[in-house]
Amino acid sequence: MPFEMYDVKEILSEKIRAILTRRGVKAGDYLGIFFISKKSGIKPREVEKCAIEKINRSIGLYEKYRDNLEEKKKLLSKGGMFRWGDEKGLVLTELDDDEFDRFVLELEKYLKELVAKLK
Repeated sequence: MPFEMYDVKEILSEKIRAILTRRGVKAGDYLGIFFISKKSGIKPREVEKCAIEKINRSIGLYEKYRDNLEEKKKLLSKGGMFRWGDEKGLVLTELDDDEFDRFVLELEKYLKELVAKLK
């Protein structure tokens, strides 16, 4: 049965949008970006234009996304937005904790830069 697939860059930009506009912080979004970047070699910066378009469209349409983005801006300014919960035990593939922790620090640094570019 034929079906359409999203481009990996589209998925990556959607994960970035989700981190910034979804209520709460979901480890799955961070893991998704980590594994996509690692496997494809595509860094979050490389999909910035698409991510900004998605975020601006979302916050333009829904007040809850604007509110969530404001909360994420506060969390990012404090540093350390990501925290593991019970989901760490559910990861089915081997995860190098040090590599992932470095990735999260770099991603959050980039997200701070990204939110400064939003309208």
